[in-house]
Amino acid sequence: MYLSAYVSSYIATAVFCGILVSVIGFRMYRDVGSQSQVQIFTMLCVTEQVAVVMQALWVYSFLDRDSFPRVLNWIVNAGDLVTAALYVYLLYLFIATKLELLVGKTRGPVRRIVATLPIAILITLIVSSPRTHAIFYISDGNAYVRGSLYFLQVTFCYTYYFITLGIIARYWHRYERIRGEVRQMAIFSAIPFAGGLLQVVWGTAPFTVLAVTGAMVYYYTSTQAGYINLDSLTGINNRKHGEELLRHQLARAADRPIWLFMCDIDYFKSINDTWGHLTGDLVLREIGTLFHDIQDEFTTFTACRYGGDEFLCFVSAAECPDPEAISRRLEEKLVSSPAIAQTEAQVSLTFGYTRCDDPATPLNEYLARADSMLYDKKRSRTQM
Repeated sequence: MYLSAYVSSYIATAVFCGILVSVIGFRMYRDVGSQSQVQIFTMLCVTEQVAVVMQALWVYSFLDRDSFPRVLNWIVNAGDLVTAALYVYLLYLFIATKLELLVGKTRGPVRRIVATLPIAILITLIVSSPRTHAIFYISDGNAYVRGSLYFLQVTFCYTYYFITLGIIARYWHRYERIRGEVRQMAIFSAIPFAGGLLQVVWGTAPFTVLAVTGAMVYYYTSTQAGYINLDSLTGINNRKHGEELLRHQLARAADRPIWLFMCDIDYFKSINDTWGHLTGDLVLREIGTLFHDIQDEFTTFTACRYGGDEFLCFVSAAECPDPEAISRRLEEKLVSSPAIAQTEAQVSLTFGYTRCDDPATPLNEYLARADSMLYDKKRSRTQM
């Protein structure tokens, strides 16, 4: 009676988790990122669905081990081990791809091949276990028994985890502007690995399934929360989040001074009136893209849409000693933009800036200084 209740609750939990992962996967399909990220995320979800089936069949075999088909027992246990290893590899691949794309980098073919070797070796050992008994075997009593090389299952899986941790640590250290995304990936990876460790130590509860589902729920909710901080048109930070990030930088400006910029699009109302609001929206979106692009050159550069056609930006003074370099690079990118060229509109930006190196100075005072310089430039241009 107790065993039957245990099996029923275990299967119900696994099935519920499988359904929840399916729903999250469907809802996240268009929000994951690039095409490669979508493909990897889809494989993650499918792998988890297969794992749920394997886990349900595995625990169902407890009811009557003697009558449970021996061949099916082999398949279930091999499938469970393969999906666990494959999930770990795909998680590593997803996180590495996401962080690389955020900073405009890609891995070389040699690194891709080397990263694939452990999972290829492990799956080969698992699949060949019916003959070699390397990773596991099924005893004469139809029971699952770990083989002499089972430690490789744990070793290889956690190798991917430590590689993932190394990648996360490197991006956290080098790219301050994407630390929010890096933190998200760290938590997203830590939850299933903690569940996997509990599963290895205490295998009578569905820790892995619960942990993977918990990671998916966290990724979904944190991604949705992230959209609250973004401007829906330009894709850069909205004013509220931009000011929060700026206040954080100002708090340590004595040791890490920054340049604060205010900029707006020249004669933007005329662009809307002449070419239409759709063209105006296209210009705003393209400028948001240019702000993203310039982060490849200045990794501490951060921008937000301050309102209408106005933008607030800041960058580390140590990384960018000359503030005019930012305006020059953006003007160059603007002139060479194919999207802007197609509009036939004359688009330019005017910048005002100030150096922030005193945490005691109120934010509004810094903003007023940059804004004053911005409008001095505009007045001079109008007079000319």
